[in-house]
Amino acid sequence: MGCAGPAEASPPGSVSAMAAEAACGLLDGYFPPMAARAFGDGALSDAERHARTLLRWIVAKRPAVVNERAIRDTPGLTKAEAVKAAVAVLAAEDVLLPAVPSGGPGRPRQDHRVSPRLWQVVR
Repeated sequence: MGCAGPAEASPPGSVSAMAAEAACGLLDGYFPPMAARAFGDGALSDAERHARTLLRWIVAKRPAVVNERAIRDTPGLTKAEAVKAAVAVLAAEDVLLPAVPSGGPGRPRQDHRVSPRLWQVVR
């Protein structure tokens, strides 16, 4: 900006309209996107951050069914608590749907169907 100068210089007696306009442009056009870039993840909870990671994985791999155990091979989602939190967020948004249980003996699989509506939004 034109008003920046040496530290020992006295402040300007007046500010031109052009300098004020340039400052407004900086405040409106530069600082908000840079703040969003720098602090964007800071505004999200851990569960939302994990859900974002899982959603990126789903979009990249395009599975029809997501298994909680298999997700734990994904960087950033190696802990069961993180996976459960991510699945809960995406289930609340209807991105992940309950899978039909197999009905077999033993512990039920932690499977979730990916909503077909996701593919209408993501190409």
